[in-house]
Order: sequence, then structure tokens, then C-alpha cells
Amino acid sequence: MKALPESQPIHIPDGPGCLFPTGGLKAHWLRPASPSRTGVVVLPIQAGDYEVSKLLADHLARCGHHTLRFERRRDWLEADRDPAELVPHLRQYLRDISTGIDLWLQQGEVDAARVGLMGVSMGAIVGTAVLAADPRFKASVLVIGGADLSDILITADDQAIEEYRNALKARLGLDDEQLAARIREILSPITEMDPTGKVDPGT
Repeated sequence: MKALPESQPIHIPDGPGCLFPTGGLKAHWLRPASPSRTGVVVLPIQAGDYEVSKLLADHLARCGHHTLRFERRRDWLEADRDPAELVPHLRQYLRDISTGIDLWLQQGEVDAARVGLMGVSMGAIVGTAVLAADPRFKASVLVIGGADLSDILITADDQAIEEYRNALKARLGLDDEQLAARIREILSPITEMDPTGKVDPGT
């Protein structure tokens, strides 16, 4: 059995002009046991523990890749918070990932021309926007994600998303149609980015 990969925390501070201040967030750099120059960024699911992304990052590092596993600023879907916060949250997270990669590559151990991205569920949804915003990624694996976040929040039958919708309807006093209209309006700046139109299909 291969040795456990060495892990080093990287703190990404809020910084000036932060769109969604939470005190920053943490990423974890896992170095492979054998020398390597390839790197993979791993993005987490929308809430809960980081077990899925930890397993992926650990496996990738054991396979010989430097891995940068990001945490979240906070859970993505919190019904007690204004859903309009999703827009600055996503935009700030794109900045966070770019900053984290800058700090990572500055260490000189990863080849900037050999960096990929992996995301599952919300990590795949966010990953699509990351790929559109940052041209440094040469490959990606996006699992059970989607491109239109508003449509996912309105129609998905996932238990966590259903609970989020029901809690929002109760808190805001909206029916299904009113909530759908509000979500589409709020998330239109993200939808209008049309990230899927900017991602090289060969990535």
C-alpha cells in the first residue's frame, strides 16, 4: 500500500474587495510520495463534511499527482440566508480558487501547463464556472453536476435541494411559481455568464 500523501494547508484570506467575507477559506495541498509535476484541483460538494473530496484528493495524490483540495467559505445552500448571496458567493469563490492556484504554483513544484480540475455535485457546477474563468486548466472531470444552477434549484428532486426550496418558500411566503421566478431573477447574472459556452470542449 502506498504511503499516505503529505498534506500542507494553504490559507486564502478575504483580501481587499472581498465580495463574500467570511475570514477566508482553507485549501489542502497533498504532495505525492513520488516526484511529479502534475496537479489536480478538487472542489467539494455543497455542504456537510469533506469526505468525498478527501477521498478523491487522497487517491489522486497516491496515483502521483499534486492535489489542491479546496474547502468552502460556507455551505452553498442555507435556507436562513438570502438566496441572492449565491451570486457574490460564487464570484468570490472563483477569485479564491484563482488565488489559491497562484499560491500553489508559486511554490515551483507543479507544472502550470499540467493542471486539471475535478468536482462532484456542487463542485462540478462550480467547476464549470471555474473552467470558464480560468484558462490554466488542461483537463477536467465533472461528476453529477449541471450548467444551469437556477434550473437545478427549481426542479431537482435531490432531498437537500427539496428541503432548501421548502424552507425558502416557508420563510419568504412564496409558492412554487413565485419561488422559481425569484430564483431565476436572482441567479440571472450567473446564468448570463453562460459558462458552458466558454469552456473548451476538449478540456
